[in-house]
This record gives sequence, structure tokens and C-alpha cells, in this order.
Amino acid sequence: MVRTGTIRKNIDVSVVILTRNSQRTLEPCVRSAIRERPKEILAVDTQSTDRTLSILTKYGVRVLSSPSMSLGCCRQLGVGNATGEFVMFLDSDAELGQGCIKALRSELKASGWAGIHAQILSQEIATYWQRSEHELHRRFHNRAGPKGYIGCMAALYWRSLILSHAFDARMRLGEDVDLCRTLARDKYAVGVSTARAVVYHLDRRELSAFARQRFNYGRYGGARRFRKYKSSEILISPFISLGYGFSFAMKYRRLGLVPYLALHSLFNFLGIVVGLSRASRNENDVVAFA
Repeated sequence: MVRTGTIRKNIDVSVVILTRNSQRTLEPCVRSAIRERPKEILAVDTQSTDRTLSILTKYGVRVLSSPSMSLGCCRQLGVGNATGEFVMFLDSDAELGQGCIKALRSELKASGWAGIHAQILSQEIATYWQRSEHELHRRFHNRAGPKGYIGCMAALYWRSLILSHAFDARMRLGEDVDLCRTLARDKYAVGVSTARAVVYHLDRRELSAFARQRFNYGRYGGARRFRKYKSSEILISPFISLGYGFSFAMKYRRLGLVPYLALHSLFNFLGIVVGLSRASRNENDVVAFA
């Protein structure tokens, strides 16, 4: 009697990874996605000059080239070329935990939401900035349930809803926040998964990298959203976040987080101010994805 093995079907999910000079973290990211057995993996690349393209070719990842540095444009390009019922956005500096995609798809179907994000765990906790990120992921992001918005580090969406609502191609950064706002107008909710679905993220080690990230989110995300919606809430959002952060630090006696929280809000606000100045409206500025 010949015993035949069970053939595992690929999950009807298209994984979309945005890349630009991502060689340092890309290979384990792609391997983690392959292990999840999605229908396909696509990478949207914007003029990489390192080994990024050769790594993608090595693993048989379909590569789409984008002339635009806008994350909104790149994400929509990936969605438009995907063929799965669901699309999974995965950052090139993140690795999916075992069974993450399957768990996210199951929870998304059960919840009735438009999109769902995995729980975030830190790959490395070696510096003050990484420890602070880890603490905030644990205390804030990883509270499972509906949220006002979710990021795209490891987020699963119904592809049809992104095709009908779409990322704003003008959003260089903050395109995830903007999409959630667009979905909310039509009564679609988003949320965070239970602990069954996990992504491991490599947080920034140094102050310089942390400051640059927060500044760019203000300059290319917050400023753009203010010009789009003319909402004063966007201008004061760094201070609102700072207030919540201080309340958290006092409640849980995490006073060591205060410098992180203060600089997080300061650099974000400075980015918004610079982004609203006439001198920084050049749409060709380069923003790194990783």
C-alpha cells in the first residue's frame, strides 16, 4: 500500500513588499513570507542600487518597478497587480511568525473588518530606542481589537476594498493612516489581531535613525494630510500623542520613556512644519521604505 502525503494548498493571499536598497533585512523577510505559502509574493521596487533585486530574483519574487517614491502609489501598484482575494502588506525589515497569514485571514473573515494587523514583537532590544519601541508595541499596539487606524508593517486587507477605496498616490508617507480614514467614511473598520498572528520587526537602533523616521512621517505624511483635509487636529496630533504618552508613563511608572515620547512628538511636529513650508513641496525627494 502506497501512502500519499497531504498536499498543502497555497493560501489565497498576495504578499506585497515595498523595497528600496533593502538588502540588509530583505532575505529573512522573504523567507518568512514563503514559509507561509501565499498564492504569490510581489515586490514593488523603487530604483534599488544594492543587492535587493538579486535577492528577489533568487527567491522567485515577482518584481514591479515604480518610478514614484510615494508609498501610496507603490502600494496601489502592488494591489493592482495582485491576484489574491486578500493582500498582505509586509515591510522589508519585518519577519512573519509561523502561521501569521492563515491566522490573520481567519480573524479578518470572522471580524467583518476591512483590514487587520498582526501583533508586533521586536527582533532586537539592544538600545534605549528599541526598548522604548518594544514597550509601546506591547502596551498600545498589541491590544487586540478594533482601532482607529493600522499600519502596513504586516497588515492583511480584502483586496477588493483597496481597489475600490485606494491609497492616495500623493501620500509619500502616512498612506496607511489615510487609507483607514477613507475606509472609515464608508463604515469599514480595521483592527489588530490576537496573539496568534505575530510579526517580528527590526526597530531603529540609533537616535539619528529614529529622529529621521519621525521627522519624515511629519514632513511627508502629516503635512500632506493637513493640506488634503485642512484639519487642525492633524497639526496638534504630535502634542495629543505626547499627552497620551505621558499619561501612560505616569500610570505604569515608566518614566524612562519620557525622553523617547518627547522626541517622538518633537521631530514629528518639526517635520509637519517643514513639510508645510513652500521649500519642501518637491515630490521627487527620496524616502526610504525600510
